[in-house]
Parts: sequence; structure tokens; C-alpha cells
Amino acid sequence: DVLRWIPGGVRGTAGSGVFESKPLDQIQKTFNRKWPHISERVQKNYACAYQGLILLQGDLYVTANWLAFYSPWQADWDLGLLTGKRDGTTVEVPLADIERFEKENVAAIFPTAIKAILKKKPGGEPRKPLVFASFVQRNLALAELERLRAYSLCLYPPGADEDGSWGGSGSFDGSL
Repeated sequence: DVLRWIPGGVRGTAGSGVFESKPLDQIQKTFNRKWPHISERVQKNYACAYQGLILLQGDLYVTANWLAFYSPWQADWDLGLLTGKRDGTTVEVPLADIERFEKENVAAIFPTAIKAILKKKPGGEPRKPLVFASFVQRNLALAELERLRAYSLCLYPPGADEDGSWGGSGSFDGSL
């Protein structure tokens, strides 16, 4: 089971909440429905918010090779409001495309966010970092994300072809 924080879950106590357990098979089914092209098991799932133009509450899914976020909410700037559109908001990025994770503050004072710094585009142009906020235990989530990213890089180390081979020869001689 995965624990999920439910704000205000304890009646009568301001700022409190409870943990709700979500079955892993339910998390996996949701992930498979949103990302049918990624056939991997969810390793971690976090309730958090994606920081775009506004914070969009949703779920962050981490597999052996992917970071994926889904929120049923979508900012509709034409109408000037937040709507629950059919497709919601999704973000996906291979863990190998993430250069590093950093601690981040929300509204400059709340230490509950994690920033994913993405590797530069092939032409050297920087990519916009991804910020996920409202983690209940940001430091634990950050440590897990860094561990899973390191594991992903071991599966596909820099310089390796997608099949894990080196330079078409199919073997690595140990020299760098």
C-alpha cells in the first residue's frame, strides 16, 4: 500500500490531516490508463501539485525510467478559471533526461517543493525545469527520486545505446 496525505482529515484540529492507504493495484491501473505507452510498474506515487502558471493538485508517478504527473485540473486562461477538463494536465519525462533534483520553496517561504532540472536540448538550449510542490515529506520524496534516477542511469548509462550496448559493438571495454 502507498500512503497518501488527506488534509484536514482529523475533525476539529486546524492544519491536521490523516494518511489514507491507496492499494498499489489501483495506482498501477490509473497509471496504465493515463500512460498506456509506458509498460513499467509504478515504484513510487506521491500526492503533490505541479507548478505551472498555478499549482495543479494531482499525483506524481515514478517508474524505473519515467516521471509522470497527472491532475484532473487544467487552467483555462481563455475563460479565466480552473476547470476539470476531460484530459486534465499530464507531464511525463524520462528519468534519464533529468540532470538533477533540487529542493525548492513555494511562494518563496514554504519548503515543500522539488525542482527537476532537465538536461539541455541537443542544440544546447536549456529546458524549463519542472517543479512539483506540496509534498508532505519533501526530503524523503527527494531522496527516493534521486535513488530512482540513479538506478535509471545505471540501466541506461551515458553513452549507451537504448538497448544498453555501447557504440553499436554490443560491448563495453571499460575505457572512458
